[in-house]
Amino acid sequence: LARLMDRLRAAEKHTLRGWEVNTFAAGAQDRVSRPSAVPHVWQVSPHLYKFRGPNVWYNFSILVADSGRGLVIDCGLMDLAFLDAALAGMRDRLGLTKIDAVFVTHAHGDHFLEAEHLRKTWGASLWTMAGVEGPCERPERYDFPAAVQAYGPSIKRGITGVTFDRLVPAGGSF
Repeated sequence: LARLMDRLRAAEKHTLRGWEVNTFAAGAQDRVSRPSAVPHVWQVSPHLYKFRGPNVWYNFSILVADSGRGLVIDCGLMDLAFLDAALAGMRDRLGLTKIDAVFVTHAHGDHFLEAEHLRKTWGASLWTMAGVEGPCERPERYDFPAAVQAYGPSIKRGITGVTFDRLVPAGGSF
């Protein structure tokens, strides 16, 4: 196994990623974002933010318009107190006024577990692409990896799926 790991590390240097394959070092993947005035909220570009920090690798990004209105891209597998504190910090220090929608990119539970929370607390609509809604709404009907049932804490909070307010058709835009 040690010899295999050495060979994988050597091969990894020839890929585009450039981070250690055996550490899942999410922080090393990103050489673009910079810390914002809010702990664990990093700015990727003038309007794009994400969560980052030691032991922070949540599936969450947010586009914030000049008006303060936000579009979240994926929201999953994080402590609700962390999420609420980060968004309150964005409201207080970065001008976030509203979250209009959460766009779920695919059916893995760690990309939508907290979407319903944002619907309840921020009034966000939940959006996805046509075809993604089935495995998110009724995951027990699909044999997909990383379905919502794989995340024990979600079941404890009563999350067994999520319903969407808007489906973007193939080739559609919003």
